[in-house]
This record gives sequence, C-alpha cells and structure tokens, in this order.
Amino acid sequence: MTTASLDELTKAELLVAQKLIEIRDARIDFATNHHRNTRGEQMDFSGFPHIRGLYNSLAKDIVLQGSVQCFKSEWAVIDHFACSFVGLSVFFVVPKYEARTTYVQNRVNRCVENVPEYKKIVGNGFFDSVALKSFGKGVVKYVGSNVLADFKEFPGDVLVVEEVDECHQENLDYALDRLRASRYQFRRYLGNPKYRGRGINAYFLNSDQREWEVPCFQCGKFSELDWFESVVEPILGKDGNVLTYKLRDEEWHEGIRRDIKIVCPKCKDGELERASQKGTWVPRNEGHKVEGYHISMLCNPINTVAGMW
Repeated sequence: MTTASLDELTKAELLVAQKLIEIRDARIDFATNHHRNTRGEQMDFSGFPHIRGLYNSLAKDIVLQGSVQCFKSEWAVIDHFACSFVGLSVFFVVPKYEARTTYVQNRVNRCVENVPEYKKIVGNGFFDSVALKSFGKGVVKYVGSNVLADFKEFPGDVLVVEEVDECHQENLDYALDRLRASRYQFRRYLGNPKYRGRGINAYFLNSDQREWEVPCFQCGKFSELDWFESVVEPILGKDGNVLTYKLRDEEWHEGIRRDIKIVCPKCKDGELERASQKGTWVPRNEGHKVEGYHISMLCNPINTVAGMW
C-alpha cells in the first residue's frame, strides 16, 4: 500500500471518527436537555444509570439485546434523530409494513410534537410523510421488513433495525445493501431475544457482549444482574432435570413489606445494588468492534423483583 493510499485511509477513518463524535454529542444533548417520551417525561439518568453507556457510545455498530420496557426504543428514537441531525441518511426498519404507520405516529411524530427543540429542528422541512422525513441536515426512511420492494433506491449511511426477532430475517441482509456506497455504514440492531443463537441474540453474540455489573452492599464486589445466579436457584430431579425454582432470598414471602433481594453470587449473603451509580458495563468478548449491551429487566428499578417472580 502506498503512502498516498495510507493517507487516504487515515483521512477516511478521521472523518468517520468525527461523525461518531457529532452523533454522540447530539444524542447526549437531545437526551439530557430536550427529549420527552410519549408520556411527556424527561430522561432519568440518575435513576437508571445503566443507560448512560448507551448514550456515550462512539461505536459504529451497536447491538441492544434486552427485555421489554428497558429503554431500547427510546434510545433508538434519540439516536436516529441525532444521526439525521448531523447530516446522515437513516434507513429505519420496523418488523411489518402494516405497523410502520403506528410506529411513526406514536414514537416519532408524537415525540416531535412534545419537544420544542425537535419542532424547531424540523422547521419547515418535509416531515408529514410516514415513509420519508427530513430532520436537521439528514433524512430518515421508515420501512417494514416484510416488504422487500421498500429495500431499494435509498442511499443510506445508518441502518436501524427495531425488534429484530419480529422482522423478516432474509430481508435484513438486503438492508445492508442500502449502506454500500456510504463511507460510514453505521448499524444498530435492537430486540427482545426469543431464540438462542438466532435473531438479536446472534447479533449480540457477534459483539463484545457487555453485561451491567453492580456492587454488593455487603462485600463490595461487582456482579452482573443475572436472574438465575442472584434471584432463583433450580430444584433438580433425580434425573438431573430442573423441576422448579426457589428464591435465593429465603426470608421473603408475600405480604412482607420489602422487595425480593438480589443475592450477591460472590459472598452469597449480601444484596446487589440494582441502581448503583457505581455500576459499569463489562465486556465478556473483549476486542470486538461491535458494542453489544445485554439489558436485563433487573436493571430497571421500576420493575420489582417480586413482580417478576
């Protein structure tokens, strides 16, 4: 490779890095200063510290594997607004064409109506269409994964796929073709896993596999919030198969005026601090360029452990 080609490669990498910084800065600004969800509520980073890492990310490719109501979709809305705001073309895939209008009207249009800054950015731009919208310097095309004809004639820079497991899997490969001409080719995959090794779980396994770890009130050691390691333990039959589960918090019972403890798997006695400000995302597959986040429902302190049990 010649010096000239190396210089061009370095220049291209710098342009990509600069664009990622622009997206990150816009994403954080929207989330902390302007955004309102469909209920008109502000983002709460103090009560939900695990979501900070998602907004601070500078990765080209991001995978969010998590339970329902764990702020994945809220992040997707803010992130794709940020990408469009800084001048990128976003190809946004939802599971079905039939649900596209509902998604756009509920998640996108209502959000813009609730946020003065978003309305200011839209201004007199083209925003009335369900399929194609201008936001800032860029544009967003919304498609249903089950209509292959919509996967054509749109030069994109960013691919966003909502609810991967609900999508037409074969058509998702065609979505990547929309990015071929872009120097950026950023990708985001989100979903609630249904199958091991397929769908969103396959994307997560092909990432750095980050888990949220929090400290124990008693021993101070960090552990991930894992249902089977910290909340329940299996009861095995004579054949070694799981018959049922019992709570690790043996003192809890219905009617007691506290939630079920998330028992520390390190000291076996202390309780993990669910919403700890000291929590941190720890990659299990270090060195991988794709950032993958596994967001357990236990990360969300609004959901009681007793309710899950």
